[in-house]
Amino acid sequence: SDWCGWCKLMDGKVFSTAEWADYAKDNLVLLYIDFPRGKQQSQELKAQNAKLSEQYGVGGFPTYIILDAQGKQIGQLGASQDATAPDFIDQVKDVLIVQDLEKLLSAEDLAAYKAAEAELADLEKKVEAWQAKMMQEAQAMQTLFDAANTKLDALKAKAREAAKAK
Repeated sequence: SDWCGWCKLMDGKVFSTAEWADYAKDNLVLLYIDFPRGKQQSQELKAQNAKLSEQYGVGGFPTYIILDAQGKQIGQLGASQDATAPDFIDQVKDVLIVQDLEKLLSAEDLAAYKAAEAELADLEKKVEAWQAKMMQEAQAMQTLFDAANTKLDALKAKAREAAKAK
């Protein structure tokens, strides 16, 4: 988008390169959905874009959604300050290869992959719960800090008043 620094960075470092153009031409069907601020869009287009953004859980810009041939989301990528076309192509390939795991891995390796995937999902839930707990604790600490600071400010004000009286 015209206002998005990360979008511009990815355009400059990845999407404007011949390497990306060659890979995308041979392997992908690209759809560009824009949320500009300096360019006019019809209300219909804005509504369509908003619906797609909600449908695919876009939380920030840029977001790169990867769909399979049936239109099912199989991956989502974001920007990187250190992005290069080869690195981004590898990320896309990593998302796409997951579709073929049953063909590419032995039964044992596939079971290990699925176990690792389940472990990762469990760890993500634990991290989210921990983060929520830490946020609550931080808010409680902030409340205590603010109360102590208010008390200290009041005592300093008393000391200033006493100093003026002398």
